[in-house]
Amino acid sequence: MSYSENLYLFNQQRYFDQVVPAFERFKQAKDVSRLVNLLEEAQRLLPALETQDGIPLYTSQSSILSDIDILTGKEFYSRAGNYQSKSKKTSAEDLHAYIYDSIACELITIFCIPRGLGFEPNLDVGNSPLYHLLMQTSPAISAFLEFREPFQKMPVKIAPEKANILARWEDLPKWKAEIEILKKVVSDEQIESELAQLFRMLEHCQVNPDYTIFGSFE
Repeated sequence: MSYSENLYLFNQQRYFDQVVPAFERFKQAKDVSRLVNLLEEAQRLLPALETQDGIPLYTSQSSILSDIDILTGKEFYSRAGNYQSKSKKTSAEDLHAYIYDSIACELITIFCIPRGLGFEPNLDVGNSPLYHLLMQTSPAISAFLEFREPFQKMPVKIAPEKANILARWEDLPKWKAEIEILKKVVSDEQIESELAQLFRMLEHCQVNPDYTIFGSFE
């Protein structure tokens, strides 16, 4: 059976300091101003980001402009595709869904997942032999992959239909130690390559405490 277990290098400081407060402001006060500010900053960042290696951005200048217009009421949005509605005013339910289903993914991808590092900032272990090896030999990593405590929950998700969690930064040295042991004993080229990739992600976290590992699972 095919399933997805993706691990990403993740800027948790930007997430909790910039992204989450903007969504909380909307949730508590129906105020979209902070979200609009982030989208406008994303517009400024996008040209440079598009030239750097990394995961797909799944957005464009025109898409971000449309996001802003929907938030500010200049553009009508209907989740059900009911664009014949006479009101031409986005309902509160549709606006909430659009913000959490679409805008959240854009902003988290732009602000929280780094680009231009010289290596891929993500790894899909779901369909890899590495997954089974980690589950059998790596207590700290397997605890995260199985949603056993401890981990950080995410109030704003990159993919609402998936389980999204953050590893605790203080647990990552255990991950790194487990991988260092595995690197000495594995001989499969695919597993070696994926272990090296995950090891680079953990090294980045070690020297940049703003970062941790983000897991998106389905």
